[in-house]
Amino acid sequence: MIVVVRLLFADVYILGINWFIKNGYVHVVGENIEAVGEGEPPLEYQYAEMVGGGRDRLVVPGFTAYTIASSYPFRALSSLSKLYKVVGKLSYEQAYYASLLAFYELSISGFTAVISVEPNPEPVARALYDSGLGGVVLIPLNCSELEPVDDPKKLLEDLLQKFKGRVRVGLLACSSERPSWIPEDAVVVDGEPPRRLVWNPWLMLGENVEDALEKLVLEPNKRLGLGEPLKPKSKANLVVVDVSEPPAWIPSSELIDWKWLAGSVPRVETVVSWGNIVVDGGQHLYVGPEACRKARQVLAEAIEKIEKLVGG
Repeated sequence: MIVVVRLLFADVYILGINWFIKNGYVHVVGENIEAVGEGEPPLEYQYAEMVGGGRDRLVVPGFTAYTIASSYPFRALSSLSKLYKVVGKLSYEQAYYASLLAFYELSISGFTAVISVEPNPEPVARALYDSGLGGVVLIPLNCSELEPVDDPKKLLEDLLQKFKGRVRVGLLACSSERPSWIPEDAVVVDGEPPRRLVWNPWLMLGENVEDALEKLVLEPNKRLGLGEPLKPKSKANLVVVDVSEPPAWIPSSELIDWKWLAGSVPRVETVVSWGNIVVDGGQHLYVGPEACRKARQVLAEAIEKIEKLVGG
């Protein structure tokens, strides 16, 4: 039996890409947004299993990270070329815990979806699922700097059997060549591996708001088929932040705009990914202290060895 959970965020500010509601509500049913409106929500929406929001809470579209999640513990290395070498040498357990901690930080920072390019994709896909987030794990294809640990065809076939739903798998095509073996249900993204790894979306907003929203929201929403951000029938990927006081304090509802969020780091209160509550009250609901302790045991020694190996 599938239980459909309903969420309601009421008495909130709602900031879309090019629009704003001063006092509104967002109603979520299952994985999708059912309604977004102004004023008090209709009575039938008020019987949700979870009700959030309230005074001085701002709802914004969820962000999508384009990254290499398994590189997270090694982010202090001086160059991406070294990171590319590192991630291909990780064991299953190391790649899993490295990625799990990455997804932890991404989600508590406001990311609701992930596109991660991985030479060792299975442990990363498993970590993505266990983190509560949705997204896609891409196997590099014809990418000279980042080679998969096994035959990409075999990797893709195995993962398509194991992962469906909010966690998907596919290929990052670094050349125009298209092998005949690519299944129709596989995600194929044209491009190159990430050239910059961003772990906090708000800092990226501070550089150029319009460009950042295109890269963090609009473009990945199209790639993942998430629909129009914060609109009915789109995937329920959203973030609730507290703007009542610093950080990211906004002195008046008349001033609410993306520019007020840029350059600061708002207090993230709730993160919803594919209708799934991942963060609530600022606390991660899927990854806790025990997972962090285990990750420390698994990765501490590996970090030392690998840094020496690549000349870190």
